[in-house]
Amino acid sequence: MCQKYEIKRMDAGTLHKFQAGDHTTFTMIMREYQEPIYHFILRMTGNPKDAEDLTQETFVKTYLERTKFRGDSSINTWIYRIAANLTKNHLRWRSIRHYLPLDALARMVTAPSDDTRYEEIELREKNLLKYLQQLSPRQRSVFLLKYFHRLSHQEVANILDISVSSSKTNFHYAVKSLKELVRENNA
Repeated sequence: MCQKYEIKRMDAGTLHKFQAGDHTTFTMIMREYQEPIYHFILRMTGNPKDAEDLTQETFVKTYLERTKFRGDSSINTWIYRIAANLTKNHLRWRSIRHYLPLDALARMVTAPSDDTRYEEIELREKNLLKYLQQLSPRQRSVFLLKYFHRLSHQEVANILDISVSSSKTNFHYAVKSLKELVRENNA
């Protein structure tokens, strides 16, 4: 099932404790971000084992490089950027061209509601995944971060190392393309 995540903002005192190496604060931050980071990486790699390993690596790197966090962005953005960079390097290393294998993401897109038959939901999930595969990797990444992780365009831009206008443009074209694909296939 695919969830949308609401991440709490950290106050200055909590961030200071984190940077000072307080293990209790780090554990609290890790618990807050572990599930959304795992799902973000899983959507990018399509492989649960890789997602587990990269999530763990993200938090090891987050802890080891905690003193490098300057506070220019939110800790949310900083952790997602670490995860995005590690995942990008992992995918480059494995020479994977597609971020979202259909069968891996099909199980997490939506949860069945009481009034919808399971078969209908499964068909919609497969169609959505097929449509997402047709987006460029950049549009797909922006769409996933913006829609499923509820990040602002500024946060998406920081994570993917693009401009805010590029984030907005890629999201706009991703939504437009998805709408067109749905329209074409439902005609």
